[in-house]
Amino acid sequence: MKVLFCGDLYPGGDFENCDPRGAVTAPVFHAADFRVATLETALSDRAERADKSVLTCSSAGAAAVRDMGLHAVSLAQNHIQDMGPHGILDTIQHLDAAGILHTGAGKTIAEAIRPAWIGDGLCILAFCRYRALTLNQIAVADEESPGVAILTPERVRSALDQLPPGARAILVFHWGCEHLWLTPYDNIELARELLADERVALIIGSHPHRVQGYIEHAGKRAYFSLGNFLFSNFYLDAPCIQVSPSTPPAKPPTTRFYHPVHRLTHKRWLLVNRISMVVTYNTETGKAQHQFLMQRDPRPEVTAAPAWVRLTFALWVRALAVVSTHLPKALYQPLFATHHRVTFWILQKRILLTRVRNRGLAGIWAKLRARPHSSAHSQP
Repeated sequence: MKVLFCGDLYPGGDFENCDPRGAVTAPVFHAADFRVATLETALSDRAERADKSVLTCSSAGAAAVRDMGLHAVSLAQNHIQDMGPHGILDTIQHLDAAGILHTGAGKTIAEAIRPAWIGDGLCILAFCRYRALTLNQIAVADEESPGVAILTPERVRSALDQLPPGARAILVFHWGCEHLWLTPYDNIELARELLADERVALIIGSHPHRVQGYIEHAGKRAYFSLGNFLFSNFYLDAPCIQVSPSTPPAKPPTTRFYHPVHRLTHKRWLLVNRISMVVTYNTETGKAQHQFLMQRDPRPEVTAAPAWVRLTFALWVRALAVVSTHLPKALYQPLFATHHRVTFWILQKRILLTRVRNRGLAGIWAKLRARPHSSAHSQP
């Protein structure tokens, strides 16, 4: 059996107006016997919204996930609670109704760590990092409350211990830091530790919105991030609220980033965020191989990546794999810290330029002039 693992999936936004049956044209996707992705949203028709940056999708997203050809999803991610605790339960209900297997979140921790079975003694277990860089404000499942299964060595081992004798698990982790090429070193250490366990067949990572490297240990692989598989563009409204307008404007301002806006703005992904890996795991040989796909812009359609993308990213991911595998901790950690600081400094400057472009110099000048006046009137 060939099991295909994809990166982050968001079936909301612009995707809600598309036919999901034609969303993925890449041959490697359709050649697999079983397909898995990380569902980066809740699926609910509720109006409730969490007090954070949210991603939402209607209940129709469950049927879309099914119709595009996926069999299972990980729910261990930082947006599952964006429509409140009942939104988590709605998501599970809608996926069950659509016949989509799921793991990583539930109405209790017992349900959150319940495996999704692929067959032949192979299952999926999913976990989410908590209180780590860009992974905060997450609903954590416990004995009485819905949420995600938190990623800790103890929690993973506990879930593995509950598997039947001889069973193996593919672990799907939501971890790392958004928009970075490198994963924190403690992820590398944890991956090595878990790959040494004979019950672990493979580790798949998500969350950073771009591809990262991998390591090989004990004859198995851990991929730190597959990037965005199909993550449709969407609309933001002031100050920074994801919305689904019934009639989108003909020529709205656009941004390639997630930041406060002053009016309805179309958020579209950069090219680097539209390149993803898919990993095919052969259950007979126990080997994993990866290929590169690309999401079109602006249409949410996933195709095989063109030759120049395949060559460039194959070399880049291999270089990242060498760094992740061989660079000692004493050198890796300062490299990661520098990469983190420089990346977010550049990101902030690009966001500033985007906001200036969309608002216009006249609008910025008017806002600056209004600030002292507003402050004076707000004095007690």
